[in-house]
Amino acid sequence: MRKLRAHRGHLEKIFRAENEWAFARYDFEKTWEGKIRIIGKCYPSTRDRLNHQTCWEHPGYDVWVVPPKDVQFAAKDIAGATFEGLLKWCNLLRRDGQREYVADANGNAIPEELFSYYVGDLEDFKAFLRQAAGSGHSLLFATG
Repeated sequence: MRKLRAHRGHLEKIFRAENEWAFARYDFEKTWEGKIRIIGKCYPSTRDRLNHQTCWEHPGYDVWVVPPKDVQFAAKDIAGATFEGLLKWCNLLRRDGQREYVADANGNAIPEELFSYYVGDLEDFKAFLRQAAGSGHSLLFATG
């Protein structure tokens, strides 16, 4: 991964997904911040390992790498997670008698009816993590 940081041309190849640099990918569109915040309410260790570990800037992107051992931890940690379980847990959170909300990237409360937008693909995300963990791969995140 140091080579990626040192040689920005490598990142350009990844962002363009050139054939010789083909890799498995998982596209979050604009939902990563909401997704990791919802998952993080139930699985804070997974959140800490996956979200913005050591971020560096690439034109228009924040980029970070999750090493294989952290990918393996995250895959095992959320293996039993379900959409219903996340929803139930987030609804049970209380702070000073008030429901503690889960915020989106802008700090706004994510309404319960939008949870499926953020974590409705939980099973696909877990499968992606299992595949990466089983192969001993790192994850490369780029948000922009």
